[in-house]
Order: sequence, then structure tokens, then C-alpha cells
Amino acid sequence: MIGPLRTHFFFITFLFSAFSLIHAQQVPNDSIAEVQLQEVEITALRQRQDLLRVPAAFSLKTFSDSYTGGQRSLQEYLYQIPGLNTLNSSNYAQDLRISIRGFGSRAAFGIRGIKLVVDQIPETTPDGQGQLDNIPLDLIERISVLRGPSSLRFGNASGGVISIDTRDPGDEVAHRFSSRLGTYGQYQYTYSLTLPSTAGGLIMQLSHQKINGFRDHSAVETSMLNAKFLHRFNSSTKWVTQFNYTDSPLAEDPGAVNLTDFERDPLAARPQNEAFAAGERIRHYKIGSSLTYDFKGNTLSGYGFFSGRYFEGFLPFANGGAVILDRLYAGQGASMVLRSSTVATWSSQWQIGYDWAAQKDNRKRYVNENGQRGDLTLNQDERFSSFGTYAIYELSNRNFLAQMGLRYDANQLRLDDFYLIDSVDTSDALQLNAFSPQFGASYALSRQTSLFFNASRAYETPALSELANSPSGDLGFNKALDVQRTQMFELGIRKRDQATQWELVLFSGTTTNDILPYELEAFPGRSFFRNAGSTQRDGVEASYLRRFKRLDIDLVYTYMKLQFSGSNLAQELEGNSLPGVPDHSASLQLSYAISKSTNLQYQRLFRGSLFADDANMHKVPSLWLDHLTVSRQIQWGQTSSRLAIGVQNLANVSYADNIRINAFGGRFYESGLPRQFFLSLSASL
Repeated sequence: MIGPLRTHFFFITFLFSAFSLIHAQQVPNDSIAEVQLQEVEITALRQRQDLLRVPAAFSLKTFSDSYTGGQRSLQEYLYQIPGLNTLNSSNYAQDLRISIRGFGSRAAFGIRGIKLVVDQIPETTPDGQGQLDNIPLDLIERISVLRGPSSLRFGNASGGVISIDTRDPGDEVAHRFSSRLGTYGQYQYTYSLTLPSTAGGLIMQLSHQKINGFRDHSAVETSMLNAKFLHRFNSSTKWVTQFNYTDSPLAEDPGAVNLTDFERDPLAARPQNEAFAAGERIRHYKIGSSLTYDFKGNTLSGYGFFSGRYFEGFLPFANGGAVILDRLYAGQGASMVLRSSTVATWSSQWQIGYDWAAQKDNRKRYVNENGQRGDLTLNQDERFSSFGTYAIYELSNRNFLAQMGLRYDANQLRLDDFYLIDSVDTSDALQLNAFSPQFGASYALSRQTSLFFNASRAYETPALSELANSPSGDLGFNKALDVQRTQMFELGIRKRDQATQWELVLFSGTTTNDILPYELEAFPGRSFFRNAGSTQRDGVEASYLRRFKRLDIDLVYTYMKLQFSGSNLAQELEGNSLPGVPDHSASLQLSYAISKSTNLQYQRLFRGSLFADDANMHKVPSLWLDHLTVSRQIQWGQTSSRLAIGVQNLANVSYADNIRINAFGGRFYESGLPRQFFLSLSASL
């Protein structure tokens, strides 16, 4: 093990040992090695599992319907998850960039390399692209995160899994109104209606948000309709249907600037972005259903969905700078868990399943004439279809649990060229298949403490938009771009009881053919992609949660050393750090109940330094941020209300939030949110 990693490992081990010794003085010791099984449905694992016995690095966070944050982005819900980093919470045309152990850091926009799941329905397209602009933040009840490669369960682009569960309908008819007002022209209005039935019910929500933006040319406006219908046919069969419609007619892109311009005026937009009206408009809809049936101790589950997305974007250059993308994608899958009877204290089970998905993108490019579409320059259909099947075997007794599994995915890609004015047909096809094995085991040291080990292999194909952007100017797929593959090992220890939860994880892995973005002088603002050889990924993840009578302490820390260990690029990158990922990150959240009705929450965030380019010539300094919120519950007869006042970036730190990796001309920097005040009021009746 490398020296710095060993140092951090011993430091964190000492820290957690101290916490454990302190807690041991408060809680009676139980030396009987007996596991208390408390199985819950963990959608990130696609199975029911006792949280203590999960043989993988795993985080679970729950949120009440009285959440009092600023709700500007999903970033606020992910701070307290080790190994996970977020950038770009304020440029809504580019979307929040999420990385887990470095997977996802290359995203020029949207989510890459991480599987997104909402209410058991995949949000990520078959080719590995995801977006967050259609996720109803106000309905989030639980987020589970699998922090390592997970292609065994989810196939392509599963460097990690973020699974979001929204609230189910309640038992009584309920109306809920909420509003948020913030500086920089933020306002948000939400109305939710719950209609229960004897066998389930319906919850619907309408929301509208508009933010003028703290930078020039950075406004956004979004309206959303969500509905979730739950019906239990009997005690063993549950059916859930969800619907989402999102309309965002405005999301301006202020662009990134070089360091000189950033230091002179971090809130100014790049002039070219204003001149070319850079930004996007989207309409998105999705309908999906899932069914779960329990029989004789076994479980059969399935899902199906259909989704469409219309995207109109303007990039800050002329030729091909106006884009229309009309996307349709659908999927269906099922799995069966077969549990055997217990024999001589041992029990076993099989999980067998499959996933099918198909995607069609009709992509058109036009000349961008100062924010207006000019002549057509490209018209093509890009298709991605996948079929994966997997089997997982689990063997366990009172203390020991082992899982082993194998998945095979067949991925077919096709491009149909309809732009034949140049008399050249660039239609193309690719076949990208992969095997994904995984093995994990956990052992209970006591009723509250367990060790676990996991070894996994994952893969990630280039997305259709990445393959379609050829830096040589050739049309068709960029066949020089290869599949990214990862092998990773992790070893961890965790403890869970009513008052204390902590986890310490070491991971080490190698990725070959890392896919990274870069820009060309002729197309500034347009990302191209290349393979950057191999990357060594080593790190330590730690989390600690302690609940006292009035105070909750939630602390997470991550150290990562992600280095190029070999390069196939002309420039030698051996030993350089992977750009876009900080070496250290931490978050401390304190929640204090001042009284039964009043709560104070303080959060301090640390992001270590990171590099903006492969060559490591441009280093972004570390930073500290502080957030503070005070909320009060108010009861007026049958009406329950909650008032919250908060401030984000309390010290008004000036920092770069979005780092555009390998941008041409040193344009890496986009300003983060300055000091932001907000006021929220919600009422339920």
C-alpha cells in the first residue's frame, strides 16, 4: 500500500477506534456473536438485505417530508455520503456532476458512469447517460448509494449506483403547500395531494421553480408534474406506477472562463456564450410500473417503463452549434429470488434476473446564428439496445454471508445517416459485450459490528453522444474510443445500533481505457472524448453518525489517490492525478433540537484541491463552505406548518464550482454560489 494511503488509513482507524471506545463506555457490551436480522428493501442492491450484512460499501440516507434545505439541486441530499463528490450545482444547462470514486467525473453535462434509479425504474439510458432535471426533490424519502462498481446488478455504466425512493401515499387525505424564496431571484412553489385507498393510494405533485441566477446569463425555469399510484392486491403483491412530466423552457449556460477572467469578475458570463445564446430547453416525460410478488418465502419482481426527451440546445460556436435531440427509450426487466430451507444452520438463495433496454436518439445539428438555427449540418439516428442477464448465489449462517454472481451484457449500437447532401452515407454499427463477475462476503463480529470484503468488475461503454463526436472530423462512430473497464477490491468494517453508525472502507482498483473529455480550438465549448490509458484508484472512506438526545452528529471523510498508471496519449501522463476529483473531501453536519418545535442545522464542507487538466498544469485550490438553517414547527388547529430560514455559503467564499476538464484556452472555471439566503414555508392539512 502506498505511503500516504497507509498514513490516512491508520489515522482514520485510530479516530474510529476512539469513537468506539467512548461509545463502549455508554452502551453495555454484548459478547454474544448473534446478528439481529432487520431486512429492508434496498433498491440499490435490488434485494432485501439486513443493512449490517451488506457485503459492499453502501450508504443509506432518509429524509422527512419537512426537509428544510434550499432545494437548489440534488447536491444537498448527497453531502453526507463518503466517496461521492459533486460539482456544478448552479449551471442548470450542464446539470449537477456527480462522481463516485472518480467515476462520473468526466461528464461534460449530465451524469456518466453512475447508474440512477428512481422507484426501481432506471433513470439512466442504456448507453449510460443520466440527468437530474426531472427528479422531484420535494418527494425524496430515501437515497441508497452503492459506492463501488456494480455492473453485476445494473450492467453498463455502473461505477456506482444512486437509487432514489420517493414517498408513498399516506393513510389520510392530505394537502401540502410549500414555497421557497431565495436571493438571486429564486422562487419555488409546490402543491402535493394525497388520496388514500384501502389498498394503497395516489400521491400527486405540481411544482414550479425559477432562478434568475447569480451569474450573467444563468437563469433557469422548470415546471414539473409527478404522480405515484400504489396498489396492494393482497399482503404479498404490490403494484406501483409512476408518471413524470418536466418542462424546462429556459436553462442558460454562462460558460467557463480562464483564471484571469475568473479572478477579475467571477460572476460574468463568457461573452461568446451570451453572443450565441448558449443554453437549453427540454421537455421530458416518463411512465413506469413495478410489481412485487412474495410467495412461499420467495420473491418475484418486475418493471417496465417508457420515456421521451426533447432537447434543444445552443452551444457557443457557429458550425453545428445548434442542436436538436429527440430521444425515446424504454426498458423492461424482472428478477426472482428463490430461498432454500435452512439446513444445519446454513441457508442459501438464488437471484436470477434480466434487463432489456433500447434507446433511439434523433440528432440534428444546425449552424448557430447568434441563438437562431441556420442551415442543417447533421441529421442522424443513433440507437443503443442492450440485453443483460445475471445470477447471484448467496450462502449464509448466523454470522457469515457470501455472495457471488455473474452477468453478461450484449450491447448493440447503430448509426443511420439521413444527411446525404454530401453524398456520403456514414451509417455505422458496433457490438460491445461484457462479462461482469462479483464476489462479496461479510462476517458479524457482534450483534452490531461486521467486516466485509468485495471484489468486482465493471464496464462502461462510451455514450452515443461521445461516439458521435469525432475529433478527426470523420462522420460515423469514433471507433478509436474503446470501452472503459474496472476491477476493484474493497475491505470494510461497520457498526450499526440505535444511537451510533460508523463505517470504514479501503478500496483499490484499476481502470483501463479511462474515457476523458477535451476540447479543440475550432469548437470551444464542445466536448470530445478519448481513452487515457490506465488509472489506479486507491482510497479510504469513513462515516460516523451519533445520535444524542437533542444533537445528531454526522461526519464523513474521503481520501482518494486516483492516478494515471499508464497512458496511450502522446503526452506522458504517468503518475498524474485524474482531473476533476479532489484528493480529500469531508462534511460535518450538526442537527440540534433547540426545543420540540425548533431545530438548528449547521453544515461545514471541505473540498480538497483538484486538477483541471490531464497534464496537472492547472490546480484548483481547496475550500471550506458553511451552511446554516433554523426551522420551526407551527401548529394551527388541523394545519401543521414549518418555517425555515437559511443561508448557504455563510462566509461568502469565492470559489470555482464547475470545473470543465481539459477545456481549450484554460477555460476551466465557473463560479460557485455566493452567499445565498432563503426562506421556506410549508403547510399540511
